[in-house]
Amino acid sequence: MLLKITNYIIKYSIYSLVFLMPLLWLPITSEIYEFNKQYLLFFLAGLAFLAWLVKMIVCQKKFVFKQTRIDLLILIFVIVMIVSAIFSIDSFSSWFGLYGRFTDALVGLLAMIVMYFVIINNLKNSEKILQWFLASIVLVVIISCLSVFGFLAKISVSEGRSFNPVATTLEGLAVFLAASMGFIVSFILISFLTNSFKQAKTKPAGKIKNIKTAWSNLLWLFSLRITKKVLYIVLLLADIILLIKIDFWAAWLVLGIAMVIFLAMAFWIRAFKSRINLLIVPILLLVISIAGIFVNADVEKSKNPLPKEVILDYKTTRQITWSAIKENPLFGSGPGTFLYDFAKFKPVEFNSDSFWNIKFDKGPSHLLELVSTTGGLGIISYLSIIVVFLIACFTTLKRKEFLSSNLSALVLFTAWSGFFVAQCVYLQNTPLALCFWLFTGLGIAVCRKAETIKTKKIEFSFEKLPEISLVLTTLLLFLILVVLGLFFLGSRFYLAEAQQAKVQNSETLTFENKIELLQKSISFNKYRSNYRMNLASVYLNEAKTEVDKIREGKRLTAGGQTDVQFLSKYALEAIEQAKKASEISPNLIIPWEALGTVYLELKNIVAGADGWAIRSFEQAIELEPNNPFFHRELCNLYLITGQEKDWSKILEHCQKAVDLKPNYLDAYIQLALAYERKDDTEAGIKKLEAALIKLKGVRLEPGSQLTNVVAEIYFHLGRLHYNADRPDKAIESFEQAILLVPQHSNAHYGLGVVYQSQGMISEALKEFETVAEFNPGNEEVERKIDELTEGDD
Repeated sequence: MLLKITNYIIKYSIYSLVFLMPLLWLPITSEIYEFNKQYLLFFLAGLAFLAWLVKMIVCQKKFVFKQTRIDLLILIFVIVMIVSAIFSIDSFSSWFGLYGRFTDALVGLLAMIVMYFVIINNLKNSEKILQWFLASIVLVVIISCLSVFGFLAKISVSEGRSFNPVATTLEGLAVFLAASMGFIVSFILISFLTNSFKQAKTKPAGKIKNIKTAWSNLLWLFSLRITKKVLYIVLLLADIILLIKIDFWAAWLVLGIAMVIFLAMAFWIRAFKSRINLLIVPILLLVISIAGIFVNADVEKSKNPLPKEVILDYKTTRQITWSAIKENPLFGSGPGTFLYDFAKFKPVEFNSDSFWNIKFDKGPSHLLELVSTTGGLGIISYLSIIVVFLIACFTTLKRKEFLSSNLSALVLFTAWSGFFVAQCVYLQNTPLALCFWLFTGLGIAVCRKAETIKTKKIEFSFEKLPEISLVLTTLLLFLILVVLGLFFLGSRFYLAEAQQAKVQNSETLTFENKIELLQKSISFNKYRSNYRMNLASVYLNEAKTEVDKIREGKRLTAGGQTDVQFLSKYALEAIEQAKKASEISPNLIIPWEALGTVYLELKNIVAGADGWAIRSFEQAIELEPNNPFFHRELCNLYLITGQEKDWSKILEHCQKAVDLKPNYLDAYIQLALAYERKDDTEAGIKKLEAALIKLKGVRLEPGSQLTNVVAEIYFHLGRLHYNADRPDKAIESFEQAILLVPQHSNAHYGLGVVYQSQGMISEALKEFETVAEFNPGNEEVERKIDELTEGDD
């Protein structure tokens, strides 16, 4: 009885994992995809592993393990990954995944390896797994079609029309569908070829007693075949329509290579010589994929654009990877730590990209990312698995007499190739990783059956050795306790994430409710620096609210004095939580940037905050040396501190920001202000004029951020010209700023001051009145207007 139960648990844990992985998403966590998929993987793989141990130790009273030569390579790869995680620059992210991504968690990889060994040692028939996987793909295609074409907009939890159950982005969905297409096409064509619609015979027809019974059964069988054929054709068409709608080059490449591999195998073993017309399907898909790569297939893109994923380019990734491997040649920076490598090693040229201020935590290719994060040993051990698997597959393909009766091998090899190519051209996510290891296990099972890969059955019985039985039973209990302990720890981490989601998804929570939920989240998982940063952000926002209350006179004591108790409390709490975040993840850039920002926001509230902000941004520069924003912020902080100015250091940081990003207009303004404070107005003017020269030929759209920054440059240029006693150029610059941004109050005010100095009273009055319209109740402006009006009288 127990043996049946364990077999049942093993079998249906794997079936459930294969079926649910592409489909699962839950809105009860702040990250609804990868976080939940990782937990599903960990729970079901752990459950299957425990059932396998119970089956061997308690039921069979013997240890049985079917070892192949690829297993040793997998174990070496696992050991390398564990060592890399131990020496990782951010161990928690390596073990449990970088926050927001979670994909590269070592715990998840270990769960997939466990699933691999469970499959090759327990499941003899792959047909059921493939059927569950096909059913999952069917549902994925249905849901995605309904969503992409707007039918699920009302229930979408992400970006409305871009929702899909597989991945955060439509590109992730497209790559998964393209990789799965290799499986779908080969599965359907092999089904047609082998006439494998034998499920129809399960209908209890009984003995054929008369012609009427025979005729009705024949019609039923025929209708079932037609129905399945129609369903398969609809599935293929819907899949292709989704790929065309999303139109992602990497997905087309994956599809094209998968079709080439399937056609090569089919021609090699001449599997379709009796029905060669079936191969028109993969040939047609190959043509479509080539067209998709070189032609813009989405004809509705201009009318109805879908959200596009921002992916790091390959050139930058190669440069980062090379630098990272030179720093950590053996084990890399640690699994899931590409964010660290990107921040530290991104080239200066990247600052010219339109996405220069985005911190990429994933590379565009899983294999490239693996090189930088796990080092030379990591990528070599991984590629060794790939090479040995390919050799085993090729050797199996040469066994044509075996394949003639085991055509399912073509399905498995084609599916595996699709998911492997996906790793080469796209970043990794949990469904793609699971499918890769799934089809690796099923493929090895086929090769083992064909006897093209050496298999050694390790087996020994301890039924007659009670001492060994006792030891193994104790070991089993220990492993059960370990797994249950991990389940308990995982449940706490999950509850922590659920509290974060409540704060993120509710706009009606009070400050006290947010603090309570976030503190509860930290109590469940104290190792995530992101939770501390979120709590610091809430305290910081409340401190700003208190500042507004004090300005409005709403925080007064009984004696009419301003009560700053709440302000001090919230400000200090914000700093404390941000500091703890940087202590938890000292090698990640984001906590230090957050800490510097908190200090910067509170510089007028907390004594000495500007000095601590400088230290935070200096640490940030060590982690991300080529970020011009940090240099600009340091330049600004050095200017506003009350200490004696070190002009060489101030100008060095300002100039560094400009050198790192020549089109960084804010940095030019900051550099000009630094020269102005240094009493070198002429140098400041030259820097602003140099910035304007870089804008020649650039079209400025009204209301755009670029237009606003350019207007700010003209405003400061006008101010410096006025201070340099060049009123004509000052007027010209102020007018240019107003032309770009008509509501620019400072430019109007500056123009009014210049007009007043030149005796153009009516023009000056007009400008000050305009400023008053934009800023009603401004005492300084009203004083100017009164002064000019009285003088006119």
